[in-house]
Amino acid sequence: MGLIDVERGFIERWAAAFTRKRGRSLYSHILIGLNESAAAHRALRQAIRLASTFNATLTAVAITPPLPVFAAYATALGPEAIQIMEGDQQAWFANLLEMARREARQHDIKIETVLNSGPVTVSLFEAVRKNHIDLLVLGIHREHDLPAWLSGGTAHELAEEATCDVLGVH
Repeated sequence: MGLIDVERGFIERWAAAFTRKRGRSLYSHILIGLNESAAAHRALRQAIRLASTFNATLTAVAITPPLPVFAAYATALGPEAIQIMEGDQQAWFANLLEMARREARQHDIKIETVLNSGPVTVSLFEAVRKNHIDLLVLGIHREHDLPAWLSGGTAHELAEEATCDVLGVH
């Protein structure tokens, strides 16, 4: 259970009221950062729901992490071993984005996908800036409690430095 438990449909009613009052939607472009975690999949479902509610464009970004240090031992198998591992990792994250496209299409949501590499925070900040993002949606791992959130980490850094609203989905 999250910090706030709202009645189902509250966000949709609130969004409709905001749009009527202001004459525009609160969010027009939502970004979801995806990885292999269950938290990211929960966040994707919420981002799709919000994109539907606000009639917003959804951009999904997956960032391939660097190979672990021990991957260097794979070079003993041959010089192409690292390239194969990197290719497998790229394919895995491309499949993750394809899954996001399928899920968004099931809800008639326009989705753009980006496969990137490099530091997660830098890549997401760049996507926020480049795409004029209004809302960044992140999955928060269930095992991370409030003290862990406050002490730092990727999600905390993104929330602190983002130039748009940030929603952490637990």
